[in-house]
Parts: sequence; structure tokens; C-alpha cells
Amino acid sequence: MSKSMLILVVDDNQVERETLVDIIDLMDYKALEAESSEKALDVIRDNPVDLILTDLKLPIMDGLGLLAEVRKLDNGIPVILVTGFESVDTAITAMKNDAQDYLVKPLDKQTLEKAIESALKIRRMYLEKEGLKEKLEEQDVFQRLIANSPKMVKVINTIKQVAKSNSTILINGESGTGKELAAEAIYKCSKRYDKPFIKVNLAALPSELIESELFGHEKGSFTGAVKTRKGRFELADRGTLFLDEVSEMPLSVQVKLLRVLQEQEFERVGSVETIKVDIRIVAAANRSLEKAVKKGTFREDLYYRLNVVEINMPPLREHKEDIPAMIKVFLKEFSSEIDKKLSISPEVVDALLSYHWPGNVRQLRNMIERLTVTCFGDTIELDQLPDEIFERKLDSYKELEVSAGLTMEEIERRHIINTLKRCAGKKNQAAKELKIGLKTLYRKIEKYGIDLQ
Repeated sequence: MSKSMLILVVDDNQVERETLVDIIDLMDYKALEAESSEKALDVIRDNPVDLILTDLKLPIMDGLGLLAEVRKLDNGIPVILVTGFESVDTAITAMKNDAQDYLVKPLDKQTLEKAIESALKIRRMYLEKEGLKEKLEEQDVFQRLIANSPKMVKVINTIKQVAKSNSTILINGESGTGKELAAEAIYKCSKRYDKPFIKVNLAALPSELIESELFGHEKGSFTGAVKTRKGRFELADRGTLFLDEVSEMPLSVQVKLLRVLQEQEFERVGSVETIKVDIRIVAAANRSLEKAVKKGTFREDLYYRLNVVEINMPPLREHKEDIPAMIKVFLKEFSSEIDKKLSISPEVVDALLSYHWPGNVRQLRNMIERLTVTCFGDTIELDQLPDEIFERKLDSYKELEVSAGLTMEEIERRHIINTLKRCAGKKNQAAKELKIGLKTLYRKIEKYGIDLQ
């Protein structure tokens, strides 16, 4: 046996409660006590309880009421109900409410021990199942958050290190770098992974509706409020709330968010009733909150409250070594959707590696989706790539001796002529060196009137 299993005994009779605790102690398990349902719920919130042994008759809230509340907190904790009188109706009600067992006083020690062992066996099976589920979910999210480069490995390690805590986390990064996926990874690795994960993109909401969306509202509190509505904070209670584009939050709402972070409480719009919540907040921003603080558009005290732990998502151009693995994952995903087995040519991969990706991972993913659905053969080839992939900056034409005053078109024309000469006029080879499609090369030859004859 292992004392790691924790059993909560709930009974308003101290003598009977202590008797049960003694039996549990002899069974080599740990026991906690509570004399009421209300105190029992406090114990459950603060401790990893594995089994509840409760008397049916309790002051204020009886054992059935406690059972119902426990199911709201944790559906995996077995509950054994104990009563001083046998009643078929009560037994049926207990079983309908998912009680693990129903025992009648006076308790036989052997029967009690058997019931406890049976309940803990079910608890262990539940924990193993949930542990496997959690592990699989973690693996899935990290497979999507591809990390072979040092910068992304650092991101993954930080997520794993801080996820188990309740600290507020701020994720910084350009649009498309994977901030939402990082937030999901934090949630999946946290102790709250089986509780709600609520996402809200503040940039997608009209500023005048952000407060109502986050905190909810009472019926009639403003024009259009035809009924009472819960906000995202209430929906995320006991779970995680992801606030994307937090820099878009109006100053008036920032005050209320600061209070939630400090006190874990708020009021709905149009209400004076205070609502208590237990929430872990993960925020994300695609522009510097420090600059927003200096400009006066973001509260400094809120910034420090959000920035307890900071995770910086690097732009794709700074971890291009992850691109081949990303291409492989995205190609597999979109190929399976259209029931085709596609490959991608090395030349295409090279071209994608040379691009600067201003839209980051999101843009790369969209590009692979586009190439997948427009591919008529079994392999994605260079001529499928759009012209934008081959756009060059002036400093890429290092082989040219450029005179002052030349236009970009003349620079490009000379570059094409030099490449064609080097390739002995072979247009297929020249297109590959230029990293453009063959059709694009023919179009540019015609545009610039190039003739090597």
C-alpha cells in the first residue's frame, strides 16, 4: 500500500469521524477530516483528494448535496456515502448521482476496508487514464509547436518549466509566430488541463463591447442587452483564460482586469454583485507593451502583473532551420484532407528556405495548403510557387557591378541575362538558379526583351 492516496472523511460526529480516520490510518493511507460539507469542499479545493467517505446526514448541506458539488469540482473522485438507516430510495438516489458505494451503520470493518480498496482501485485507473490522456495531449501540442532550432527549444523548455505553476504569463511575438499554440501548450501541461480553456482575441472585438465580453452583463444594462450573459472570466472559472492581442484593451477595462489579477473578483456590467473566480491568465501581444506603457495607452501596473513570466516567440526568419520539419507536418496534414500522398521537391524546399516570411508560421502553413490543393501531380514543383517567393532585395545581386541610378528593373534584367549566360541558355537550369518558375522566367524574358542569340 502507499500513503500517497488521500482520503477525506466527512462527518459532524467527532467520535465517528476519528474512528474512521483510525481505520484508514491502519490501512496505511492518509486521511483528512471535515465536520461539514462546506469545510469538505474547501479541503478538496486545496488538496489532491483521492476518495471521499461522507456521512449522509450533515448540517446545512447533506451528503448527496456534497456529492453533487464534488462532481462539479472533480468528476474523478469516488464518493462513499454512509448512513445510519437503510433506505432503498436513498440508495437509488446515491447511485444515480454517481456515488461509488452506499454503506449502512454500524460499519463492519472488513466491509468498509473492502469498499475503500475497491474505490481506490477505480481512482488509480482513472488517474492512469487521465495521465495517459494528458501525456498524449502534451505530445500532440508539442508536435505542432515544432522546435528543432535553439530558439524554439528554449521556448518549449520555458513552457514546460512554468506551465505547472499558476503564474500569469505574457507571450510576445509578431503575428503568425504561434502565440496561441504556445498558450495551448501551457494549458495542456498545466494542472488545469481538464478545466476550461477560454480564448478571446481582443483585436477582433469592438472596443465598446470588450468589457461586456470579458465580464458579462445583466439584462438591460445597455441597449441590446436583452438577457443576462456570462463573460469569458466566468466561463473560464477554475481554468485558463487566453487574452490575445491584450494591447488592444481600453484603459477603462484594464482597471477591471488588474483587479481580477489582484483579487480574483469582478462584477458584471450593470451589476453590484461581486463574482469570485479562480483563473490562470495567459496574455499575448504582437507589439511592445513597454512602448504602449510609455505612450500611455497601457497601464504600467497591469503590465507588470501580466509579465510575471515572459515568453518570446521568435519570427520564422530567425529559426529557418525549423522550416523543413514544418513543411513535412503541414504537407501531411493537407494531403490527408484531400486523400492524396504528395511529396515536395528539394528545389521548392530551398526556395521556401530563402524567403523571409513576413507572415511567419501562419503564412508558411497557408502556402503549403495552397500548394497542396493546386498540385495536379504527385510532387509539388518549383513552377507552382508564386512570384512573391522569388522577390529579391537589392543586396542579393552581389554579382552585379551596379552603377548609380539603375532602376530595379534594369538590375533584374542584367541578373537574368548573366544567369542565362552562365547556364548556356538552358532556361530550365536558369529558372532553378533564379528560384523562379519556368513560366515566370519566360514572362520576364519577354518583358525585358532579352535575346541571347
